[in-house]
Formats: sequence, structure tokens, C-alpha cells
Amino acid sequence: MDRSAYKDHLEITYDRILDKMVPILGIPYKIEKLEMIIRPMIIYGGVTQENGKLRYLYLRDITESHFGTLEELAKIEFTLAHEVGHQIHFEVNPQQRLITFEEDDKVLKFKKRTTTNKRIYIFNEFIAEYFALLSSDVIEGLNSTLNRIGNSEPKKEVLREYNQLLNIESRINFLIRLMEIEYCGDIPFYILKKNI
Repeated sequence: MDRSAYKDHLEITYDRILDKMVPILGIPYKIEKLEMIIRPMIIYGGVTQENGKLRYLYLRDITESHFGTLEELAKIEFTLAHEVGHQIHFEVNPQQRLITFEEDDKVLKFKKRTTTNKRIYIFNEFIAEYFALLSSDVIEGLNSTLNRIGNSEPKKEVLREYNQLLNIESRINFLIRLMEIEYCGDIPFYILKKNI
């Protein structure tokens, strides 16, 4: 797969995720796609903002390396769903918009984190990973996604929480409640989660 075909595939996947998940989450307006940038990176993906607005969605380029396998493509698709989870979360609840990446000389890197920011980061990452699991479940069935990803599992603690809810409706409702919370990092997330 060359880069053009790769990006086209990811753009179609992006559309499919938004088309399926925005109505399911009860969002009454259209979520606009971010500008997708494909390039070599150590991490799989990230979202950044410009002038206070979400602007770019970065994904790892797998077309020019030995990583260009079907399993790697499945991982990128899951990463895309994860990043769309961030995007939707930050769109519906801007209070939680803690962008953890910054671009400096075209290098995507982590910002320094305070204790409070670390807690918000953990909260935001949980939501994004949970969204990726839910969208995978809705679109193709979670077992199919996990089989395609292979040995690289989603975050175990998120998958465990996801599997504790026994049907799609309860999983959707849990995600909606999570996205509505204005979490300021004042208590550890595991304590907050017990009261959701």
C-alpha cells in the first residue's frame, strides 16, 4: 500500500467512525474532521491544536518500512479511533482539553506534566481508549478488532472495565457520563471512577 492509498483508507475509516459514533453518543451537531497528517513517528498517533482549536490528527506512516503489515494497519486503525475519541471528548467538553503534545521543529513531543495534569491525562486517555474499544465493537465487533491487532492489546485496565459492562447500551451510557464530567485532577481517577 503506497502512502496515497494508505491515507485514503484512513480517511474512509475516520468518516466511518464519526458517522457511526456521533449519533450513538447523542451529539446533536456535526463533528468536523481534523486535518490528518501522516508521517514517521515513534508513537502511533496524537492530536494537537492551533490557536486554541483542535486542528491536526497525526498518524504514524507505515508505508515505507517493514511495519507495513495488516497487523500494523489494524493497530493504526485502532489508534485512529483512539484519537477520534480524544477529538470528540474535547469537542463536547472543552474543559478537559489538555493537549499533551506540542510540535517543535516538526517533532511531536510530550509536554512537561504536573501532578494535576498527569491525572487529567490519565482520565483523558482512559476515555479515548474506551471510545476506541466501543467504536470497534459497534463497527466490526470487538473480537474481530482484537484478532486483527494481534499481540498488541489495548490498555488492559480499560479493556477490563469495558468487559465488566455486559451490553452495548450500558457501555455507551458509561462513555457518555465520562465525557460529561469536568474533571480537574483534584482526586485520583480511580477514586472518581468508583462513583460514576
